[in-house]
Amino acid sequence: MKYKSLRVFVLLIFRWGVTDAQELTVVRIKDNLYAIQCRSFSEKNKLRWSTLPDSWAAARLLKVKSGQDTLAITSAHPVLKLQEKTETYFAAPRAIELQGAINFRDLGGYPTKDGKQVKWGKIYRSADISKLTDGDLEVLEALHINTVCDLRGEKEVESAPDKVIPGSKRVLLSAGSENVGNAGSFMKYMTSPQRADSMIRSFYTRTDHLKAKYKPMFDHLLSLETDKALMFHCTAGKDRTGVGAALILYALGVEEQVIINDYELTNQYRKALNEQTVKLMASQGLPESSARIVMAAKGEYLKSAFEAITSRFGSIDKFLENEIGLTLNKKNELRKKFLY
Repeated sequence: MKYKSLRVFVLLIFRWGVTDAQELTVVRIKDNLYAIQCRSFSEKNKLRWSTLPDSWAAARLLKVKSGQDTLAITSAHPVLKLQEKTETYFAAPRAIELQGAINFRDLGGYPTKDGKQVKWGKIYRSADISKLTDGDLEVLEALHINTVCDLRGEKEVESAPDKVIPGSKRVLLSAGSENVGNAGSFMKYMTSPQRADSMIRSFYTRTDHLKAKYKPMFDHLLSLETDKALMFHCTAGKDRTGVGAALILYALGVEEQVIINDYELTNQYRKALNEQTVKLMASQGLPESSARIVMAAKGEYLKSAFEAITSRFGSIDKFLENEIGLTLNKKNELRKKFLY
């Protein structure tokens, strides 16, 4: 049986966090109501959904009436599987709607250079999760998250401790974030857009802490159990989380432009809060133009991180092998675990 999640010719045009050219897409309209699109619809094809990312024996059958249908699915994050005669396609909503957190999204669905696809329901990224409601915790428990990697510094953790997802373990990875937590300590340096841009770039081009910060996360990914998921986050879910997501997607074989597109989705999912934060910073004396630079997820920042890693370690691949420990065998193991 041939598993092929996306056509090789996929052109990524992001809208609502999905890819328009996918064979199968699903978008959440509201609670438990989803819009489903099958490009090559046939009543003979089997469409199922599950909340278990690796096991499909207990998956539930969905009856779609056409290539575009709206169905009720009793899950906050269903993963769909379309079975054709010779090919299988997977899809899930990109974002998970929560009351007490934003920018919470699935890293699945992205195509790799060799025609595979990142598994849905296995790796999640988010912003701060200190304000999760009881209902949010129930939603996240249903995602089978058993490992939470907190990329924040100790000061940030002290002021906004994580709400613990039932059944999960928390891993603090604060390397490089030791001095993060006091906004006033850096606002005085960003008196112009140029200085703000320079400060953000200086963060992305730091490489001294990368091994200590991200190697344990990769180790936990490699040891992740069947049908379990890992989630990682910082405060905004933009910078430290963005670099972590980029390294994971790169290790799985995703194209650089697709990685950058995922990084820039933060601008969409943080849009309302970013506007509020910009106004707050401006009221505290920071030029609005500087505040907008601080809050923006600009692809060029992520590119500068990749360039800095390449400059110091020779290439991203060498960095992953020598610093993160992804030997050829481990990289193959990672891809076997997290790709369709």
